Amino acid sequence: MTPATPPLSGATIPISYTVSNIGTRATRESKWYDRIYLSADPSLDTSDQLIGTVEHGGILAAGDSYTQSLQATLPDGVVGDFHVLVFTDSNITGSLPPGGPGVDFEFAVDQTMARVGEFRDEGNNITAAPMSITLAAPPDLRVTQVQIPQSALVGQTVNVSFTVTNSGSGPTPALQNQWKDQIYLSRDQFLDLASDRFIDEVGHTGIVNAGNSYVVNDTITLPRDLSGAFYVFVVTDPVRFNDRPRADVFEGDNERNNASPSPQPLLIELPPPSDLQVSSIVIPASAYSGDPLTVTWTATTAAGFPAAGSWSDAAYLSSDAVWDIGDKLLGKVRYTGQKNAPAPAGPLAVNELYTLTLNTVLPPTTPGTYRVIIRPDILNEVNEGANEANNRTASASSMNVTVDPLQIGVPLDTDLDTAQDRLYGIDVPAGATLRVDLTTAADTAANELFLRYNDAPTAAVYDATYTGPRAPNQTLTLPTTLPGTYYLLVSGDAEPTANTPITLYADLAPLSITDVSPDQGGDSRWVTMTVRGAQFSPNAIVKLVRPGIAELEPVEYQVIDSTKIIAIFDLSTAPHGLYDVSVINPDGQEAVVPYRYLVERALEPEVAVGLGGPRVILPGDVGLYGFSVRNLTNVDLPYVNFTFGLPELGTNPKVFGLKYVVMSTNLRGTANVGDVPWADITSQTNTTGEILAPGYAVDLPAEQFAGLSFTAFTYPGLKEILAANPHALDDAFDEDVSFPHHRLGDAADA
Repeated sequence: MTPATPPLSGATIPISYTVSNIGTRATRESKWYDRIYLSADPSLDTSDQLIGTVEHGGILAAGDSYTQSLQATLPDGVVGDFHVLVFTDSNITGSLPPGGPGVDFEFAVDQTMARVGEFRDEGNNITAAPMSITLAAPPDLRVTQVQIPQSALVGQTVNVSFTVTNSGSGPTPALQNQWKDQIYLSRDQFLDLASDRFIDEVGHTGIVNAGNSYVVNDTITLPRDLSGAFYVFVVTDPVRFNDRPRADVFEGDNERNNASPSPQPLLIELPPPSDLQVSSIVIPASAYSGDPLTVTWTATTAAGFPAAGSWSDAAYLSSDAVWDIGDKLLGKVRYTGQKNAPAPAGPLAVNELYTLTLNTVLPPTTPGTYRVIIRPDILNEVNEGANEANNRTASASSMNVTVDPLQIGVPLDTDLDTAQDRLYGIDVPAGATLRVDLTTAADTAANELFLRYNDAPTAAVYDATYTGPRAPNQTLTLPTTLPGTYYLLVSGDAEPTANTPITLYADLAPLSITDVSPDQGGDSRWVTMTVRGAQFSPNAIVKLVRPGIAELEPVEYQVIDSTKIIAIFDLSTAPHGLYDVSVINPDGQEAVVPYRYLVERALEPEVAVGLGGPRVILPGDVGLYGFSVRNLTNVDLPYVNFTFGLPELGTNPKVFGLKYVVMSTNLRGTANVGDVPWADITSQTNTTGEILAPGYAVDLPAEQFAGLSFTAFTYPGLKEILAANPHALDDAFDEDVSFPHHRLGDAADA
């Protein structure tokens, strides 16, 4: 049931419908989706608009029915005779787009997606009801006033005030109550978004009724490379994307009158050069890494002309007195024109002093002696001409930076704030296995650990780190240590409460086994296991021992490092049961985990195949797909034959003769044909009208997987053609071009 009177475009209307089970038995499924579409005809196709989705729960018995009601929002700007289509148990691979009705929606009908099995009766699940739609009065957003000062200095801030008025006969749509207002600088009174300078963007939220206005006061920063007379343009709700014919708010025929210039140009002046220099820097004599730090400096205009406006000074931590790209930024402080004495803001006269103070936290820093370097006007907001080169001054005194120690075998209780970093020093002997544990009761925390020898680590540079995702509790293991000091970086994204308690514990692990994976294997020829622990010698041996019954040595094994051994066993004659896992070092030390490995009946070969990637690829884009094969059995698989790929679609003669899609993959192997150059070898074949990459995963260990990837490049070269000539498609076609969106089906076969 639809409204009795024609609704307005963009309106929210009530829709009710009834679904009956006219079959001979109840549904075996208890959950499916009904979807509602707006269509120009009684049939469903890709041009129809999804306007609602309803989830049904419960078994529907034969002869029973249910009635559903919903509020659906119609697209804006539509007018004429339409049909409302209700599709029960809809087999549509898609959902209502996040932008709501009025946003283009791509979907495809897939018979395999229907949840309720109806077999030959699948084709009668769509019912249409006619409905006429009347065009709602559209809004007309215009910038009716722009206020600016007469002049300003290069690189400085300017206040811009503008008014946006809805001059149309209708309000802005309720679902389109957010848009952007953009500010540009233009040499003339004609806005060109491709060449005029974008300055700022202000977001608006709220409905604007017909005849109403809103005022925005914004502070913009002028570019440092522009001077002269410029009009300030304000564009409300601009058309920001080339692939969208309108902006965020539907305005009908009023989309192109949304920009207005300032009544007079803004004169951007380049002042005569000044010369900012730092005269003194005050820093503490010592500081702890991660503790609060205060730096104060005094600067002046040493020569030239007065420095007008505002600017930012930056402080850096340096191991010497010369600034370089490796020095750490401590922070920035803004000078706004207020000097030492309580005087009115204004230009900084020659030889007049100003003082700034930076209160910050000393970042994780390797212990040592450092100086602080001040760089005034770090963003070059003040014109200094040839005097820019002397804007780097190092502190006369140095600062001794130290870190807290973390003693081996001694728990350290401390706390961690959100986004806080702490640095600790750990002294260790040579050849040990270092293990660091972080524990906390804050189950919503997300902590990280990084370790580095003789230097402070970062999240990008370290010798060892935690494994797995960020989590409250973390463990870090360094297989073999060098003699000296390692620095531990603790990084916390704790729960919202400050000062979350944590405990750090560092220990030198003895010879031990911490994990065996997998811990069961079938009585087959080859089974691979990984043993993890500590203090494994490069010449250690690994065994499976069942006292009094069997002692099994691997047919092949490798000590990866002092914490990891990979071993392959022949279990074809091994008695079933639980075995001890033993690692023995050459000096006779032995680590044993009793009853840790189960030998059982070998399971039949079984693999799982995965294929993931985007379902829709736009013209000119590249879709990345991942392909994986996982061994589900308890024995190694000698080989797994697989094939993945996509359809061969050929070329599109109407689109510059470009190929619809091109595939490439990282599947590689060894050539088995003599005298064939490697450059001529490709992994793809095409013998059945499909571009396929066949291959083998050889010796796939039990419970392990192998992964590959491939890309699908649609219309390669199209973006370059349109970049050189945006109207190339208009020149090539007499009518609009509608690109198909390519869906990649299931193209994997294990």
